[in-house]
Amino acid sequence: MRTHNVFSPPKGGYPIILPFRPLSLGILISLLLSPRVEANGDLYFDPSLLNADVSQVADLDWLTKGNEIAPGKYSADIYLNRNFINRMDVVLTPGKESGTVTPCLSEAQIRLLSVNTKAFPALVQALNENACVDITQYIQDSRIEIDTSRLRLNISIPQVALNKKTRGFIPPERWENGVNALLLNYDFSGANTRYDDHQNDNNYFLNLRSRLNFGPWRLHNYSTWRYSDSGRNDNKWSNLSTYLERPLIKLRSNFVIGDSFSSGDVFDSFGFRGIGLASDDNMLPDSQKGFAPTVSGIAQSNARVTIRQNNNVIYETYVPPGAFNITDLYPTSASGDLQVTIHEADGSERSYTVPYSTVPLLQRDGHRKFAFMAGEFHQANSKKRQLDVAQGSWIQGMPHGYTLYGGSIVAEDYKSAAFGAGKNLGRLGALSLDVTQANSKLVDGSKHQGQSYRLRYAKSLNSIGTNLQLLGSRYSTKGFYNFSEVASNRIREDDNGPSGNAGYDLNYVKKNNVQLSLSQNISSFGTAYTTMSRQTYWHTPKKNDLMQVGFSTNIASAMVNLAYSHSRTPWNTESDKIINLSVSVPLHNWISPKGTSRHPMYFTANSNTNARGSNSSTVGINGSLLENNNLSYSVRQGLNNRGGGSNMSASADYDGRYGNVNAAYSVNKDSRQLSYGVSGGAVFHRNGLVLSQPLGETNVLVHAEGTYGTGIENAAGVKTNWAGYAIVPYATNYRLNRIALDTTSLKDDTEVEEPVTEVVPTRGALVLARFNTRVGFRVLFKLKHPQQEVPFGAIAAVKQGSGSDTNSSIVSDGGTVYFSGLEEKGVINVTWGKTPDKQCQAQYDLRQAKKQSAVQQLTVRCL
Repeated sequence: MRTHNVFSPPKGGYPIILPFRPLSLGILISLLLSPRVEANGDLYFDPSLLNADVSQVADLDWLTKGNEIAPGKYSADIYLNRNFINRMDVVLTPGKESGTVTPCLSEAQIRLLSVNTKAFPALVQALNENACVDITQYIQDSRIEIDTSRLRLNISIPQVALNKKTRGFIPPERWENGVNALLLNYDFSGANTRYDDHQNDNNYFLNLRSRLNFGPWRLHNYSTWRYSDSGRNDNKWSNLSTYLERPLIKLRSNFVIGDSFSSGDVFDSFGFRGIGLASDDNMLPDSQKGFAPTVSGIAQSNARVTIRQNNNVIYETYVPPGAFNITDLYPTSASGDLQVTIHEADGSERSYTVPYSTVPLLQRDGHRKFAFMAGEFHQANSKKRQLDVAQGSWIQGMPHGYTLYGGSIVAEDYKSAAFGAGKNLGRLGALSLDVTQANSKLVDGSKHQGQSYRLRYAKSLNSIGTNLQLLGSRYSTKGFYNFSEVASNRIREDDNGPSGNAGYDLNYVKKNNVQLSLSQNISSFGTAYTTMSRQTYWHTPKKNDLMQVGFSTNIASAMVNLAYSHSRTPWNTESDKIINLSVSVPLHNWISPKGTSRHPMYFTANSNTNARGSNSSTVGINGSLLENNNLSYSVRQGLNNRGGGSNMSASADYDGRYGNVNAAYSVNKDSRQLSYGVSGGAVFHRNGLVLSQPLGETNVLVHAEGTYGTGIENAAGVKTNWAGYAIVPYATNYRLNRIALDTTSLKDDTEVEEPVTEVVPTRGALVLARFNTRVGFRVLFKLKHPQQEVPFGAIAAVKQGSGSDTNSSIVSDGGTVYFSGLEEKGVINVTWGKTPDKQCQAQYDLRQAKKQSAVQQLTVRCL
C-alpha cells in the first residue's frame, strides 16, 4: 500500500475514466513492478474490466513512470476510521507532486461520512464553488490513503470533526425504499381423509397476502379462502384487512391508514380501522434499542474501557483522561450485572460492577416511544360493536434508570387513563408499576368504573444461573373493563365460560392475574425452567391455572427433554395433566466418518402420559437431503394404549427456486389421510414476473443478467431465473444486508465484476441488488503483428453486436490479451498510439476453435 499526498483538485477536466476492479488492478501493478512474465495455459493477465473509452487513446506515461494509479473515476470501497461505509464512485485528480493523485469528494460523499460541516465554514464555501474537494485541506489531522491493490480509500478523520453517532448507525441517506412492484404471498393447504366406514372429508385453505409498493408507500391486503365438506359444507372467502402504510424517517415512526392494531405497550392491544402513527424502534441502531444502563467512570489517562456481561465482552472503547459516559451499549440478555474494567496507559487496571436488569417498558435516558391512533374498533369476522375510538401513549426514558409512561383511550361508552413508572434497581433487579382508571358503559346500558394495577419485575442471579420474571396484574374493583370487553355487542350471565363472539360473560369479570417465569442453569448438567400463571374472577371461585415445568440436558451427543404440564379452565371439570419425555440422537455423526456428513439425520423418540393413564409414544427418523439441505423428510411410527392402536406417518418438505411444496401421508386405526401444501411468492416488477419462496415483510430483488440457475449464498434453494432475477426473502429492515452470488454455480461463460453487495431496505421494501455480469466466451488471445510485437499497455477493444457497447482490455506482456463475454466471431481493434503504424486489427472466429478449458487460447494475426 502506498500513502499519497493529497492537494486541491486542478481546474478543468480529467484525462480518462477507467472503472477498475481491485483484482485486475492488483495484477496490473504486479506486472509493472515485476520481471517479465511469460503467459501459459494456466497463468494469464486478466484486465478485462478496465473498460477504457477507446475514443480516447490512453496516455500510458503513468505506467512507464512507475505510478500506481492514473487520475480518473473509480468505483472504490470507502472506509472511515477502519469502518466500511459504502462502495461509491470516487474521482482521483492529479496531485502537485509527480506520481500522486488526490481523492476529490463530493458534498454527498462528505455528508455520508458524517462530517460536521458546520464546524468548517471554509469547507462549506469550497463545496459551494466546486463539485468536489480535497477534505485534507480543510479538516486538520485528516488523512486519505489509497490502497491500490484492493482499490479502497482509507479515510481517517478525528472524532471531533464528525457528527456524534452511535455504534451501528447507518445514515438514513443509505436507506432504500426499493423498486415499485406488486408482491403476492400465497399458502395453500389441503387434506383428504378417508374413514373405514367409507366417509370422506375434504378440507382446503388458501392464505393470500398481497402488497403494492410505490416509492415509500405500501398497500397491503390479507384475505383467506376456506372450504370444507365435513358435516355441513363451508365455502367462505374472507377479507381480513386492507391498509396503506409508509415509514416517516424524520419521526422515526410508521404511519398507517386502514385496518391495523393499536399499540400494546401501555394498554391491551385491539384492532381498529382508521389512522395510526407509532414509533418504529427498528430505525434505531442496535446499540440504541431497548434499555441498557449508562456506564460512567473516570479515566486517569488515555484508557481502554472493557465491559463484560456473563463473562462475555460486550463492549470496548477508548476514552481520553477524565470523566466518561457510555450510552450506546447493545441490548443484551434481560439482565445480568455489567463488569467494567478501565485499562490505564501505564498498565494498571481498575474494575467495578454496574448492576443491571430490565423489564419490557424500560427505555434509555432521553429516548422516547409513542403511539397514536384514531378510528373505529374493528375485528374481522366479529359481531362486536364498531365504536369510535382514539388512543395515545408515550414512554420516556429518564436519567438515573427511570422510565415514565402513560396514555389514554377515549371512545364511545369508554374512557381510560394510565400512568406508570419503571426503574432499574441495580442489584435488586428491575421494576415497573402502573395504574389504569377506566369508566365504561356496557351494551346493556349499565355504567361501571374501576382501576387496574399492574406490577412487573425481573431479576437475574448470574452467580447461580437464575433468571426470574414476575408479572402481576390485579383488577381492584368489580367495575374495571378493558376496551375490547366494552365493545362486546351482548353480555350473558350463564356459567359456560368465555366464548368469544357469543358475548361477554359477567360471571368472569377478571380479578387477579399473576404470571411467573423462572429458568435455572444447573452447571453442566442442563437447564430447568418453570412457567406459572393464575387468573381469578370476581363472581366465581373458579380459576384459570397453568403450570409448566421442564428440564433439558445433553447426554453424550443426545438431547433429552423432560416436561410436565398442568392446566385447568373454569368451564372444564377436570384438570389436564401431561408428562412428556423426548430424546433426539444425531445419526449423521455415526454414519459418516468423523461426523463429516453435510446432511443431518436424527433418531427421535417421544412419549406422552396423561393423568387418566393414557399413553402415546412415537419413534422416528428425520433429516434433510440435497446440496443445500432444502429437502427435509420425516418417518414416524406411533402407538396409543387406549384404543388408538398404532399409527404411521411420513412427510417431506422441499424448498425450491419457485416456492415450497410439502406432502404427508398418515394411517390411523380407522382412517387414512393425505395432506399437501404449496407456498411461495410472486413479484411483478417493471421487467417481468419473478416466482420465489414465501416472501417476508422486506425482500431483496437480485438481478445478475445471464446467470440462469446461479445460487445465492445463505439462501437455500434460491436461484436466478431465466432472466437473471431471484428473490431473497426476509431481509432485515434498516440494517446492512449482505447479498452474495454463489460464484461456484456460475457457468463457464459468465463472469461477475463484484459478487457481493450490501443493501439497507426500509420496512416493507423490495430492494434491488444488481450485479454487473459479462456473458460469452472467455479467450486468451496471442496477437501476432507482422513487423513488431504488440506492446504492453496497448488498448484492445471489440465492438459487441450492432450496438455501441465496447468490450475493452489491455494488452499484457508478450502480446497476450484476455477477454470475457465475447461473441463467436468479431474484430479486435488494437491501439497504442494515434498514427496508423501504432494500430492494428485482428479478426477471430471461435466456431472452429477447439475448446480445451473454460478459458480458450487462440493466436490471431493483427494487421
